[in-house]
This record gives sequence, structure tokens and C-alpha cells, in this order.
Amino acid sequence: MSRAPALYLARHGQTEWNLERRLQGGRDSPLTKLGERQAKAVAASLEATVPALVLASPLGRAKKTAEIIGRALGVPIEHDPRLGEMRMGEAEGLTLAQVDAAWPGFRDERERDKWHIRWPDGENYEDADRRIQGLVSERVLPALADAASGPLLVVGHETINMVLLGRLLGLEPAMTMRIGQPNHVLYRVDGRRVDHAYVDDGGLDWVPGMLQKRSDEILHVAA
Repeated sequence: MSRAPALYLARHGQTEWNLERRLQGGRDSPLTKLGERQAKAVAASLEATVPALVLASPLGRAKKTAEIIGRALGVPIEHDPRLGEMRMGEAEGLTLAQVDAAWPGFRDERERDKWHIRWPDGENYEDADRRIQGLVSERVLPALADAASGPLLVVGHETINMVLLGRLLGLEPAMTMRIGQPNHVLYRVDGRRVDHAYVDDGGLDWVPGMLQKRSDEILHVAA
């Protein structure tokens, strides 16, 4: 009996605004040299299990990352706007200090209910989850159910990848919001088993579970 293909989840490579700790959301900044190397490292790590398709966010930082990977592996790329990062509205392009100056107390209020409280003129986690729901049912699940197809690689953003994983695994919102994905971390989803690996060092040692957003602890998902 053929096994279902795996899903790989990559975040875009490091950007200039990541370095400056500015909120990006629906806006963009270029990949740094390190970000380009991270994209190449993802491609190198998948040479033994080349994906059949790269499904990517159309935002520039994810688009560039996907192009580097697709070119290295000779894999077609499709862009889907539903993979765009959670929009942060008027806060995009600002540092957290600038956000606090513009909206005193907002971040503390949002921390108490991040699933429902929206960024000023932006989205919340629930909006992003609603947006990703159709993508999971229309594109991701059918691809993973087709044993004859190869693996699927998604190139997205930290928050949108969080809600995609949460939706795919049926996690509660509180658990979904604990997932983290640094620029150099690759996820592999095989059924209900989730592993992660760091791709900066040229190796690929898979570790069971998902990274917790702040403390780097591991969240285990039952196989």
C-alpha cells in the first residue's frame, strides 16, 4: 500500500525588516544574504525528497524564497494569495516600540485575546485561520490524499503557517498560537506526525514535534 506524500512547511528567508524587528504583515522587505542562503539550504535539504509542487505566498519575500527553491530543484511554483501573512494594517513597517507609542496599551490588550483582537485596520488570528481554511480543504488535503503524487512544499510566513498547521491538525486556538517557526526551520507533516529541522548548517536532523513560539520548547503531536 502506497504511503501518502508528506507536507513540508517553510517560512521565507530572513528579511531586512526581520533584522530591524519591524512588523511586515502584508508589506515587504528584501531577503538578506542570510535569507537567500536559508532558501538555498531548504532546497538542498529536499534533494532526496523533491516536492512535486511548491505552493507559495505571493508576497515578495516568500515569492523570492520559493523561486530560489524551485529553480534549484526544478519544481513548478504556484502562488496563492490565501498564503499571504496576517495583515497588521497601520502597524506594518513599525517596530514594537513605535506600535506602543502610537497605540499605548494595545499590545497588552491584544495579548489577552490575540485570536480575536485585530491589528489596527488589520487582521487577527481568526481572520487568518478563516482565510487558510479553504486552502487546506481545496489544495493541501487533496494533495496529501493522493498517494501517487510527490511531497508538497508550502512556502509561507510564520503566522499563516501556524494557522495552517493548526487547521490541518485540528488544534485548539490556544495551541495553534503557541507554534513558532524561525526563518531557518523547516516542518515536515506526515499524517499526524510533525517533525522540524534546522537548515542553516547544511545538515538535516529531524526532531519530533513543533517549536513553541517563545520558549523553543517542543510540542509533541501524537503520530
